[in-house]
Amino acid sequence: MNLRLLPALRDGFIDEFGMVGPRRNAGSTNDVMFTGEAVVIADRIGELNDEWKKFWNDAMEGVEIGSGLIKRTPTDPEEEAPDDYYGFLAGAKRCNPGAARKFLLHGLLHLGFYNTDGEFAWSDCLWRQPQMITHALWAAGFWAGPFRIFFIGSLLYAIYQDKPALDVDARRIGWLLIQNWDGKGWISKWAVNKWKTWLFKVYPDGMKGVAKRYYSGDHPFQTYIPTF
Repeated sequence: MNLRLLPALRDGFIDEFGMVGPRRNAGSTNDVMFTGEAVVIADRIGELNDEWKKFWNDAMEGVEIGSGLIKRTPTDPEEEAPDDYYGFLAGAKRCNPGAARKFLLHGLLHLGFYNTDGEFAWSDCLWRQPQMITHALWAAGFWAGPFRIFFIGSLLYAIYQDKPALDVDARRIGWLLIQNWDGKGWISKWAVNKWKTWLFKVYPDGMKGVAKRYYSGDHPFQTYIPTF
């Protein structure tokens, strides 16, 4: 397979920890999310292979600090990073579903709390965003059952908030949730179509427009991310 995205990212968009950054030669504290997005894009354009899976697993090994528990970067133990877990679980679905199962088990054993720095805080409770449970269930290859309602609710809530174009996070997270969706359920399909309409209402070129606003001008995501 002649890969295009991974070589493009290796041209200055992979940081010292082996994770994807948002701009050339500059990492950030959300590189776990960007790396997950990269895997999803590779999958969508038909480039996901063993090389990609090794790339993702090697990168996540550097931030894993316990079974089902990750930190933002190898040098940053801050756990207030639900965005990174959305990216992590999107990558896990494609590269290591076992990592998503460990994430779920950790949550079950710790009442939904993911504490990385030893200091208790409500922000440690990632399951305060219940759509993450649904996201993880699909990543792990499990049936989401009644948890599907949280997926639907999160998409509709984003539409209800109707955040301005400058706020791209709701669109990036919603897109990742949809990429893990099992494609079933007529209400889910209705919610996804509503979300898609909302996306294209502001961004006529869909996720490509989101990427152009969020990432640096020469970032490969702008070229390779699908419109939806």
